[in-house]
Amino acid sequence: MVSILDLFTEDVVETNSAFKTTCPDCGLQGGRTQGFILFPQNNTWFCQSSQKHGGILELVAIQEGIIKCMDCNGTGEKERILTGEMYKETLDLLEERFEEEIFNEFLDILNIQIPIKKGKEEKGGEKENVRRTSGKIFDKQKIIIEQVLTEEGKSLFCMYNDETKEIKLVKKFGIGGIPYFPHEGEEVEKKAILLPTEAEDYIDDDTLDKRILDFIHKWLDVPKEFERFGLWNIKRSWVYQKFHTLNYLRFLGDTGTGKTRGLDVMGSIHYKPINTSGSTTAAPLFRVIDKWRGTIIIDEADLKQSDETADIIKIINQGFEKGKFIMRCDQNDANQINFFDPYCNKLLGTRKSFTDKATESRCITHVCSETDRKDIPLNLNKDFFEETQTLRNMLLMWRFKNYFKIDCETEVDFGDLEPRVKQLVTSYSALFGNDITQMGEFKDYIKEYQEDLVDERQSSWDGMIVGAIHQLIKKGKINITAKEIIEEGEFTNRTGDKKMSPRGLTSPLKSLGFGKSKEERVGNEKKRIIPLDQKHLEKIFKRYGYKCSDVPVVPVTKGSPQSEQIEEKDTLTPVFDKIVPVAPLSHITGTTGTSEHSKIQENDRKLQFFNDQNCKDEKLKELELI
Repeated sequence: MVSILDLFTEDVVETNSAFKTTCPDCGLQGGRTQGFILFPQNNTWFCQSSQKHGGILELVAIQEGIIKCMDCNGTGEKERILTGEMYKETLDLLEERFEEEIFNEFLDILNIQIPIKKGKEEKGGEKENVRRTSGKIFDKQKIIIEQVLTEEGKSLFCMYNDETKEIKLVKKFGIGGIPYFPHEGEEVEKKAILLPTEAEDYIDDDTLDKRILDFIHKWLDVPKEFERFGLWNIKRSWVYQKFHTLNYLRFLGDTGTGKTRGLDVMGSIHYKPINTSGSTTAAPLFRVIDKWRGTIIIDEADLKQSDETADIIKIINQGFEKGKFIMRCDQNDANQINFFDPYCNKLLGTRKSFTDKATESRCITHVCSETDRKDIPLNLNKDFFEETQTLRNMLLMWRFKNYFKIDCETEVDFGDLEPRVKQLVTSYSALFGNDITQMGEFKDYIKEYQEDLVDERQSSWDGMIVGAIHQLIKKGKINITAKEIIEEGEFTNRTGDKKMSPRGLTSPLKSLGFGKSKEERVGNEKKRIIPLDQKHLEKIFKRYGYKCSDVPVVPVTKGSPQSEQIEEKDTLTPVFDKIVPVAPLSHITGTTGTSEHSKIQENDRKLQFFNDQNCKDEKLKELELI
């Protein structure tokens, strides 16, 4: 990286904490020699003769005679010295003194994002803009451009042409006459983002796969099947732009079980990994995703409830699918709306499951446990970092060779998988192509994953409620109340000293798809009955891992969401609260008073109505007499 020292070619003397030279202005007028102090840490200077200070642009302006040293700020002053034409002239002179690459490094230091370039005008008289990016894909031309960081520490572009198979390193590329340069910044300098150094060739896919699996096994203790899944997730991350949805790889476990090691080992060879933690705020996370489009690795992602963490959860929830933009007002201009695209790969490490169901459903989780293997190195050493660099280089070449070959439209029969699981895993199948062996291994892994998912659901709060309903129906109960569910499931209040209130089930039952309970007479007492529907029960029992064959056929009851659909389809057929077989009306003899007689007459009218409508369901002709 360049610094203020690069503005001098000689006579700079290093001291303990700074560098000294002669002031380019005061020194010519008899000022103190070696009294001009340079601070490369923050690219500022201080003149002991004039007691003035400034930065890079002020120093260039003094050297070029645009301003005097005495024109600069004194101690405690922060007034902008260079404005208007002086500012433009100083930038132009700085550009003339250095090559384009060094000049652009100065622009990064000065935080000048869109500088005015000298003598290069576009149509309409507007000046040319300089922009930065970490890469670009040209689908029509089949060209991929990726930023790399060479072993010498230079940021360049690695350009691959799929038609000619040519690979070359370039300093910049242009779109519509506008040059694009690689990103610079602390994340590159401090290697917070890990980039390839070049595109390194490999023998074939099988050899590359084996090398990745051997690397994972050497540094991490996980089951063989999860090593294989880690390989698939790594390779998919290098071509993730081809897919519409992504799942997240999550390591779950207590302290000392290997969560961080899992993130380090697998994360370091994902596509452009960026390491962060749960303490990161939403604002920089928005911008680093927007800037790099890599893989976000969040360790200690157990987020407590707050406005800030709610934004991070939004990034995780929205970022699994393309086109789910998050809008934010610009801090400097309330009328300017910024659209952030959170879609990218993400790896998470947590000690507990997410309370947000949507976040939890987007994760494929490995539950970590303390290792008993003695052959795993305790610390990540030089060999680890060298191997990860080599693998990133090879995976960049794999991206170049395979990106335009991947067919995302190929449909694969995954059998009886849940829709959400199918949505999340479809992208993996595109990696295998016609490899029957890998496809079979993948299907087995996903089937086992779904079984684990169902088991986990069954042990959840909602799962226990569904289990209680399942048991009641299995025992032959149709008119089920919230109280009976609580008794069957033995649900207690939070303190555990008494039974739960039936009101406590209102919200869970609603979220499970059950309609509002209705007051009905069952025998000699009134109860608030939960409406049941056969199709809904079959779906929910299957989702929570209960056998549908264990329960008898349940009729649609009034009040269930499904009964409303039936009413819309057949408006001529009234649906009563419940219908049970009773003796025909002709067998009724005697009366028990005027009120009872009126009810019988009302039932007669209802029966006559059904006959007039040619009702085909004979059961509707027999009504309960109350």
